[in-house]
Amino acid sequence: MKPCIISIVNRKGGVGKTTLAIALADTIVSEAEQEVAIVDLDPQSSASRALLTDDDFIGQTQAEITLHTLIDDRIHKRGNDEELFRKGMVHRISGRSHVNCDLYPNSDKYWDLEAQQQSSDGGEELLRVIGEFLRELKADGKVVIVDCPPGQSISALGAIRASDLVLCPITPDRFALWGKELLSDYIQRNAKGQSPNFIVSRAKLNGGADVVNAIETLAQQPEMLKTETGNAENGVFGRLAPFSDRARVRSRIQMDTPKTLNQIYSDAGALELRNIMNALSRKIEEANG
Repeated sequence: MKPCIISIVNRKGGVGKTTLAIALADTIVSEAEQEVAIVDLDPQSSASRALLTDDDFIGQTQAEITLHTLIDDRIHKRGNDEELFRKGMVHRISGRSHVNCDLYPNSDKYWDLEAQQQSSDGGEELLRVIGEFLRELKADGKVVIVDCPPGQSISALGAIRASDLVLCPITPDRFALWGKELLSDYIQRNAKGQSPNFIVSRAKLNGGADVVNAIETLAQQPEMLKTETGNAENGVFGRLAPFSDRARVRSRIQMDTPKTLNQIYSDAGALELRNIMNALSRKIEEANG
């Protein structure tokens, strides 16, 4: 997979952004043997908490060695050792010790940074610095996966504008369907025509006819991420790229012992993730001509 920037965004929380970010990073490390940088732009720090031990996370935040400090220093032209902010080898994929996966953790202080920059210059400098930082990581030969905060934050917009691909997890329900077009319009309007790609999150929820109808509706929409082979299911799942649920990621959180992709996510889950990675690779190839 070529170096690129993939931002995972949605206005809604709880749709699986962090789950997908971590699982996708594991898949790229496992299947493509490509270096990855996970940038946790969400002040809730879910990715940071999941990928660091409790002691590491507490140590990083108490010492303020997080994106809050890194971005603030860049905005104010203060020099720092950026290696301090990179936590290396956060993947736990068996047989992939030669492939690095970096994490740039965050903390709740980042909310204050956003508020300060909003009142200072409308967030223009924050937008610039985030885009610059992400492009530098890509230039280092990494696939950059950005776990964005929910809503319409300055930081999420900065990541979207710098991205090669914008990936939006969407739950198969009528509320998500109502908000999908609004989110798509917002991204295209504010990010120079950037077109988002939507992916079904938690597609196997037992929700009766409403869920089935929602998935069938989503399958007809061109902005949905499509796969060539589908997953282990038949029908509409063969056309969309679904990521089932969070349950398979629970064994991944703060995991100490390396395991294969299939051992972590199960055979069916690993197949879904490989299909997603291949679909994203095709999208990026198409975008680069």
